[in-house]
Amino acid sequence: MHPETKQNGYRIAGFLIGVVLLIAALWGIDDGDPISVAQESATTTTTPTTAPGATPTTAAVDTGPKISGLSGEAQVKAVQDRLNALGYDSGVADGIAGPPTVSALEAFQKANGIAVTGEINEVTIEKLDSDDPVAAN
Repeated sequence: MHPETKQNGYRIAGFLIGVVLLIAALWGIDDGDPISVAQESATTTTTPTTAPGATPTTAAVDTGPKISGLSGEAQVKAVQDRLNALGYDSGVADGIAGPPTVSALEAFQKANGIAVTGEINEVTIEKLDSDDPVAAN
């Protein structure tokens, strides 16, 4: 094998390893991820729920960390966690606002008297962070 060919092979291998490490860093892959302060301060709130024709009841719901102040994937994941805790199936809390998340947002917004947009907006975040969001029936 020609020495220059062998050296190019090492360069390519090094480049590919670098790309894999970069992708892992961008996707947040980390074995020793510490629990954030926001997760440690999660609280439980009593949330009213009402089935059609039934007397309003309350259910303890883990409200998790406050959503306001978060952004990007962390915000979407917190919204998904909260929606799931309230009984609105937003699918896996992966930080990606796909169709299940949009459907869950629409159902939450409708049940809570918020303009139904299917989007994460300030009014929706305020209601999700509140002490009295309406849980799914």
